[in-house]
Amino acid sequence: FPYTTLFRSLHPKRRQRILELLNPEVQKIKTKFGTFVWPAGTSAADFTVFRTGSIYGQRSLVDICDEEFNNALTWVIDTQQPLEDETSEAVARVLDLTPARTDIRQRMQDGLKSLEQTGRIRRLAGHLYLQ
Repeated sequence: FPYTTLFRSLHPKRRQRILELLNPEVQKIKTKFGTFVWPAGTSAADFTVFRTGSIYGQRSLVDICDEEFNNALTWVIDTQQPLEDETSEAVARVLDLTPARTDIRQRMQDGLKSLEQTGRIRRLAGHLYLQ
């Protein structure tokens, strides 16, 4: 599973010390939504799951890597065939995200663009479907 490097509550020096302890073979992937670390021997492309909620409370959008967000988006489209205008709200509910609706819509647009580029979705009468 990916681990976010956005230890927001940590002092920058402590955060840096923790990052220095990581195996040098880990993959660090920086996106416009955050920097994420993948353990050695794993790949973001192989990550096909997503978490719903947490025993520790709601997560912030920046704590969710692109692959996890896109997996949730794909699941929502596959199981709900939502209206495009309702998709970001459905994904927010599935991931139990804290309210940040503008950011969620931006993230969803990037996810939809990724799915479109790979030919995985189609639009019909305002609804989204997986191909």
